[in-house]
Amino acid sequence: MIPLYNYDTSDDKALGSYIGFEADGMLAGHSGCDIDYASYPFWLSSESNGAAELRPELCPLGKFGYDARCRGWYADGKAKADSGAGHLHVTSPYLFVGEEERVGQSATSPLMDPNTNEHIGQVLVDYLPNSIFTTLNDTVLAPGGFPVLITPSSDVLGTDTVVGPGFSLDKEGKAIEELVLLDDKLYCEDMVECSTWI
Repeated sequence: MIPLYNYDTSDDKALGSYIGFEADGMLAGHSGCDIDYASYPFWLSSESNGAAELRPELCPLGKFGYDARCRGWYADGKAKADSGAGHLHVTSPYLFVGEEERVGQSATSPLMDPNTNEHIGQVLVDYLPNSIFTTLNDTVLAPGGFPVLITPSSDVLGTDTVVGPGFSLDKEGKAIEELVLLDDKLYCEDMVECSTWI
């Protein structure tokens, strides 16, 4: 990724790829010719970024210095892997840290020592979801067809739809069966029963 990264100036590529280490919270990686790393010493643990709530022993309120272990992408990805719920965690859109403030998403997966099965850290890829939405909008579908994009797993409210018919990101989340499988409700007494066989 590194040698060709700077030649692609579009937003359709990954913004960067990194590894956040469990031992010391260091974040190492590549994100092109930007200077975001220069701002990391000035990153402040605050209530708004939730760092102190995630790891109060590492990032108490008011502590300066970026620590990957105190970020939601790291903590949620590690927790998902530790619980056995899967090895890929995709975040909801959030405000990225750095000189240029932009909203994006991250995909993260655990980095494990193959000999000891010890958690070494989290591999991270940051990206802008714009290209996904552009691709969905530009896709030619059969008459009556519609694009659907769901997350790998439901959130705590049981919602998993990112894009669906009659649904946009400015509305509350919905479960895929509420958007796409509406007619199937006619054959079920309740949605719990429907959800078990869908």
